[in-house]
Amino acid sequence: MLLSLVATQLPVSSDVSLSQIDAVNKSASSEEDVALVPNGEVPAATWAQARINDGNSPSDGPVSYSYPDTSNAVRLYLIDSSVANPGNWFGTNANLEINAPILIGMTSAGQSRTSVHATQMLGLIAGPETGAALGTNIEVVNYDIYPDGEDDIATSGNLEQAIYDAIDHHEDAEDASLGKPGIICIAAGSETPAESPGLEAAVLEARDAGLTVILSAGNESDDASLYVPSAYGSNDGVICVGASSKANEIWTGSTSGSNYGSAVDFYAPGEGVPTLLLPTPATGTTYEMDGTSPATALATATALATLSMNPDFTPAQLENHLKGTDFAGIGGIPLVQLSATDFDGDGVHNMLEQFAGSSSIDATDSPAKPSVSGASIPNGETSVSISFSIDADLFDPTNPSQLSDGMTWKVKESTNLSIWNDSTGSPTYGDEVDGKILVTFTRSGRESCCFLKLEISPAP
Repeated sequence: MLLSLVATQLPVSSDVSLSQIDAVNKSASSEEDVALVPNGEVPAATWAQARINDGNSPSDGPVSYSYPDTSNAVRLYLIDSSVANPGNWFGTNANLEINAPILIGMTSAGQSRTSVHATQMLGLIAGPETGAALGTNIEVVNYDIYPDGEDDIATSGNLEQAIYDAIDHHEDAEDASLGKPGIICIAAGSETPAESPGLEAAVLEARDAGLTVILSAGNESDDASLYVPSAYGSNDGVICVGASSKANEIWTGSTSGSNYGSAVDFYAPGEGVPTLLLPTPATGTTYEMDGTSPATALATATALATLSMNPDFTPAQLENHLKGTDFAGIGGIPLVQLSATDFDGDGVHNMLEQFAGSSSIDATDSPAKPSVSGASIPNGETSVSISFSIDADLFDPTNPSQLSDGMTWKVKESTNLSIWNDSTGSPTYGDEVDGKILVTFTRSGRESCCFLKLEISPAP
């Protein structure tokens, strides 16, 4: 791949009050509980990670996936079943910090916990091989809302309590100067149409506390707005995720399919998604997982990486950013994307930022545009120059056109923007200033104007 950094003509010139919410949090609710089930099945493909990188990525054959290495720690509140760590599988990702599961609506005594669903969710979020946010420092706070194990049901009351506990944890961490931007991930929902004002109040209070809530749309092949908690995706700062197929259409399985409709913000891969093999994960071996659960996990990974790059985002800003990066698939549905070429969303290619010594994860640190100038010289020729910066740590004075990381650069010229040749000019190099070397490339000739292009090639 060649990256042309510049081609420029160079002329010579709620209705529920906070007190009521707190009462719901601290005491039993009179509202009837709604049964909830995990949204996903366990039955591996290599397409899912690549698809959130590139909406045109193929669904078969070898594909690659790029993820950003981000610097700001984030916190994931995973409300699900209990996360297990068989054979220290997650320990191979040094970016993960996993706290012991917190049991909701039960005591630990005498409980035999099943943990397939939550463990696979975390595997898709940041687990070895199958994770999508492998370069992000994530603290995992895990709430288990299934009193009798994930093979049974949770209730909206358990989910409410877990959300309020997450809010308390988030606010206590901020008070203790241990605050991190956070996301709540919930891949469970009602199997029949339902309403739950108390649950909606909890979701909105979490959002108002600064926590982005990500919900799965559900697997009923129906309108997500009829089910809870997926219906709450219609609120700003609350994200509802549907499942897409390998053909970039709404996923439909043999017995179930993704919910859809106005409450769904975007879709993510949810058909044949590779996740870790349980009970004993093994390198290179995965199970396929279908449904809005894997889609929600991949969307959560994308959101965590994005939030790490933009830690001051509000929930609504994060949602709008993610919706602004989507790719309209073959079926016309919006697919969430994690850009592999512009991690900080500043409109500048990562490779250019690396070349110029700017940060690829800080939208406020973009490289200055190359400056151009021109002048007449006494012999009737004109002189045109282009100036740009190179990262001093990558600059090799013994071979200036090849950087220490293998990237190479050259200046090319054209009179018609169609045929480009290596420029006949020559560069001069300034002293290091703020970690950058200023390069001025000058080309002389009798043409009144020409086009110059700085071309960068990645390491082979």
